Amino acid sequence: MCLAVITNRIGTEFDVYADTGLTKFVGREDEFSRLVEGLQRAKAGHGQVFSVVGGAGFGKSRLLHEFKRFVRDEDVKVLEGQCHPYGRGVAYHPITEILKANFGIVDADSDAEIRDKVQTDLELLRLESALTLPYVLELLSVTESGIEDVAMSPHSRREMMVKALELLLTKGSETRTLVLVLEDLHWLDRSSKDVAKSIVEVALTAKVLMICTYRPEAVLLWEALPFCHRIALSRLHEKECVTMVGHLVGTSTITDSIEELVINRTKGVPLFIEEFVQSLKELRIIEKLDDRFHLTGAGLTMASTIQEVVMGRVNRLPEGAREILQIGSAINREFSYKLMAMVTGLSEHDLMSRLSILMYAGLIYERGAYPESSYVFKHFLIQEACYESLPTSTRRRYHRAIAEAMERSFHDKRPGKPEVVAHHFSQAGLVERALPYWSKAASNAIRRSANTEGIAYLRQALETIGTLPTTRETMQQELDLLLLLGPALMAVKGYAAREVEKIFARARELVHDLGAAGSLLSVLRGLWGYYIVRADLGTARDLAEQTMRMAEHGTKPSMVLWGLYMSAMTRFHLGDFVAAGDHFKKGGTLYDVRKRGSHRALQDPGVACLSYQAPLLWLVGFQEQALRKSLEALSLAEELSHPFSLVYALNIAALTSQLAQRVEEVLERAEASISLCSRHGMPYWSAWGPILKGWALASKGRTKEGIELQRQGLADYVAGGATLACPYFHCLLVEALAKEGRFEEGLRVTEDALIHVYSTGDRWFEAELHRLKGELLLAISATIHADAEACYQEAFRVARLQGAKSLELRTAMSLGLLRQQQGRNEEAFQIISEVYRGFEEGFQCEDLKKARTLIEQLG
Repeated sequence: MCLAVITNRIGTEFDVYADTGLTKFVGREDEFSRLVEGLQRAKAGHGQVFSVVGGAGFGKSRLLHEFKRFVRDEDVKVLEGQCHPYGRGVAYHPITEILKANFGIVDADSDAEIRDKVQTDLELLRLESALTLPYVLELLSVTESGIEDVAMSPHSRREMMVKALELLLTKGSETRTLVLVLEDLHWLDRSSKDVAKSIVEVALTAKVLMICTYRPEAVLLWEALPFCHRIALSRLHEKECVTMVGHLVGTSTITDSIEELVINRTKGVPLFIEEFVQSLKELRIIEKLDDRFHLTGAGLTMASTIQEVVMGRVNRLPEGAREILQIGSAINREFSYKLMAMVTGLSEHDLMSRLSILMYAGLIYERGAYPESSYVFKHFLIQEACYESLPTSTRRRYHRAIAEAMERSFHDKRPGKPEVVAHHFSQAGLVERALPYWSKAASNAIRRSANTEGIAYLRQALETIGTLPTTRETMQQELDLLLLLGPALMAVKGYAAREVEKIFARARELVHDLGAAGSLLSVLRGLWGYYIVRADLGTARDLAEQTMRMAEHGTKPSMVLWGLYMSAMTRFHLGDFVAAGDHFKKGGTLYDVRKRGSHRALQDPGVACLSYQAPLLWLVGFQEQALRKSLEALSLAEELSHPFSLVYALNIAALTSQLAQRVEEVLERAEASISLCSRHGMPYWSAWGPILKGWALASKGRTKEGIELQRQGLADYVAGGATLACPYFHCLLVEALAKEGRFEEGLRVTEDALIHVYSTGDRWFEAELHRLKGELLLAISATIHADAEACYQEAFRVARLQGAKSLELRTAMSLGLLRQQQGRNEEAFQIISEVYRGFEEGFQCEDLKKARTLIEQLG
């Protein structure tokens, strides 16, 4: 079955006993009517999204059951997914469950069987296989999904996986109105949150009614979107409680004392009412006399919380049935018949007998048909109470049996969800057996760009290793895990997060102890990324030089390329433009686009070398070449379809355009960067876009807005531990402040930036800071010529020392204008024209045109 033709499948725990065994539906009539109205609007092509919010036991699932029973007679299709507590750490958990149900996939299916099912249904939907098949198979954990054959980054793969889901949803709703249900989103994993938001946006433009249930503590970003409605479930009123009790005991004639007891104990929580009244009946605390229920007067000191009530009922079960319930609580909210049979080793007759007792007691419900049936706890609170009651030794025994049963079921089949097996082995205290599963789960998650979940699995694996004896094998395992964790943390938290340094420092120790020279480049590159972004340029330079020395004695072109890039970047920021230019150029020559996969870490080194050549060329006076090189870097980044490299190229291209005073280009590239960072979550670069956009807005006259954007970007940048290029960013802010006439404030920012230059050695824009300081001093007081001239002379000195010809020209124009104000026009002419004559090209660029105009005026 496929999304376009899916039939109403059995859903929550209430669905099996569709019309029997349920308490009367009371107190939710208005909420039910709102869902029905939403369905009618969805049918008319106006997508609707409803959030059903309520505390545990408040009746979210029951409301859904009643609504799904209603739509059985409607021309709609229903697709459901449910979250579970352990699923918060499982990437794309509810999404994969929806897909499995959609394509009719069961745990026993092999990779080939899954591929056939998916491919057949995609053909029925007339969806292009290349746009959907690899990404759906990857979400379904098919070993050879085909996604590895697609030349793109993990970020792009995630985008394509989301796009495939959007296509499935859109095509399905074209055939018939689709009701999409996602339950218990308070347990939604991080990766699925991003996917769910995209699904919501598609649902609002299609014939889709989407219903999400969750507890009040959850916050979902899409609630503020148009046509997203919130239904908040409250406690039942006293009259509704009484109606419900009457249904439970089979008569409306109950005494006031029973009504008072139930209302006071349960506080209007529907699930508590059900369990409490059932317990009263089992304990014979209430009895029927003369067609009327009365309190017997016995046992009124009974439990007063729902957990205590549930455990009282569980403890009254026959021992065999109680054990099945407890084992099930260790598995999950839902457990399959086959897995339970493997764990217990019971015969079909014995197991079915015990399951029947639990179903008759209303503690679990059956889903699906034997032997593919599964069993669902009536409510999470029942599962939780059962599990919490288990002694530690019993829990461990159950978890071990579950993990080993899952291992046996994976024999010659897909490995399923390795994180689940790892969880059970860990809970069983068998941490060594859990380790390969945590590692596999992390690799799977990171490949899908589910970095948050991947990081969680890697931490679990590292924690596991910490409990094992230290051997060469465990040290190598730890190193492998750290080299996965470091880049994942950089992607999620930024290069400069303190944890990044700790990870790579520990990896460096292990490389030394193991003599693992093959891993040293990854370690040095990670440490260098951390230190350079924090503007610890001395340490960064040492790491770059160590990499270069290794490269001289090695044979790997990738090590040479990375060594050149690391050295060039460090020297650029130190203001050593000659050496930086030489290394960037050599790196670009070594780069082979055909081997880009083996070169790439977070950013592609070819893109990085080309990108930084652009501002360097501008600084040393080749402004036209700089602009061409910038376009060349952007073109390569776009060709690679690698979001991190593209955002790298966009920001450095925006920087180059800013140096060239090309305002519209800066705005366009900054906005493109902001959009990419928003989609892919790149914390380091996410601050660059707002800073550069703020400068562009201020240049277009929107100074207040521009200054606010720059300040926010700078605050976010520094909050992540980054300080590299802060003197440049402060120069942009100073320009905007000057446009507002806030000269004293601009002067304070300039002086703080110069302190940063002296303390870190980040000198590549130092000359411009001195020049701007002179400009601000003159703006504050037109008579402070000596102080301003001292700033200009220092700017001259720094620019000439670095070979920053373009910054020297700007300083010449500032000093020339001061000389003109002093009536020394001939001297002004000489100062500007002398620097201008040193340029060989770029005469149509902004600064050179300004200089030419001044020379003509003074001449």
